[in-house]
Parts: sequence; C-alpha cells; structure tokens
Amino acid sequence: MNKKIIFSLIFLIAIIGIGVLIWFAADHCNWIIDIEDRGNCYSDIAQIKKDPDICKKITNKLQKGSCYRDVATIVKNLSTCNQIEEEQLETKQSCYFDVAVAKQDLAICDTIQEKINYYEYIDKFHCYARVAFAKRDIHICDQIPDSLIKSSCYVDIAGAKEDLSICEGIQNINTKDRCYSTVVQNTRDFSICEKIQDQTMKDECYFAPIAVE
Repeated sequence: MNKKIIFSLIFLIAIIGIGVLIWFAADHCNWIIDIEDRGNCYSDIAQIKKDPDICKKITNKLQKGSCYRDVATIVKNLSTCNQIEEEQLETKQSCYFDVAVAKQDLAICDTIQEKINYYEYIDKFHCYARVAFAKRDIHICDQIPDSLIKSSCYVDIAGAKEDLSICEGIQNINTKDRCYSTVVQNTRDFSICEKIQDQTMKDECYFAPIAVE
C-alpha cells in the first residue's frame, strides 16, 4: 500500500480517536474524587467543546462562574455570561468585559458597571481601552474621560502600530516620553530615544532593550 495512504489513514484514525476522547471526557471527569480537580476537568472540557452546559456539572459556584466566563469568551456569546449567578457580580462583569473585547463591541462595554470589589481594571473605560487596542483605533481612546486610562490607550496603540504620529499628538510630556519609549521597544529604532525629554527615561530607552537581550 502506498506510504501516503498509510500515513493518511493513521492520521485520520488519530483525529477520530481524539474526537471520541473529547466527546466522552466530560463523563470521565465525574470519576475524579477531588471536587476542585473535577471542576477544573469539566471547565477544560467545556472550553474544548465550546459547550457552556458542561459548566452546570461543576458544584463549586466560583469554578462554575469562571467556567461560564471562559466559554463565553471563546464563543463570544454574551448570553452565556448571564448564566453566572447574580451573587458573583465580579465574575459576571469580568465575563462581559472579556466578551466585549473578544467581539470588539463597545456596546457591551457600556453595560459594565463602575469599578467593583477586587476587579480594579474591570470597568467600562478599561474595556474601551482594550477594545481600542484590539481594533488599533485611537478614536476610541478619545471617548475615554479618565486621563490615565486614555493616556495608556494611546501609548499601547502607538506601540502596537509602531506609529510615532500618535506619540506626537500627546500633550502630556511624561506620557509622550513613555509613548516614544514603547515605540522604540517594538521597532528597535533607538534614534527615537532622542525625542524623549526626561533624561532618566532617555537613558533607559537606550539601554533597557539591550539589557532585555
């Protein structure tokens, strides 16, 4: 038999075997005695199969909420977030945040409440910044009222796009210097360091990238 045909058959059998294992794996999780490990098992299978119903098998409420959040992010489905219990507000808000970024949808960001316990960066305008970065769109940064979040938004996109013109448009000197430094890290164009006004940051601009190597 032709070697190519043999290898193709072996590959096909392997794929089918893996598929069968994944299909039945969720039932096998029930054999695990430790509750936390069992929950992690169900969560992993739910993500692989992209099936939020598997999360229902998890008895620990925190793990169950995290499972719904992780699956919701993968399938980009906001309704899955709504299966998280109301008492787990932090996890539900985090789910909205992650789905908004995954879908690059500002309308979902608008449904997120202001900062709540333990989730300092899970709020509407940090969500705007993450969506802006995902879309590489500085115009979204313009809609952010918080000056710190807005500045970071500009800097992150300038670095990702390797675009000095974004840095040039920043009024705050410290933020502009940080922006130049970020672009240098991505482009390795050390001539840009000369634009930095703060001497300490300028020195770090020249030498920090070398230290990383």
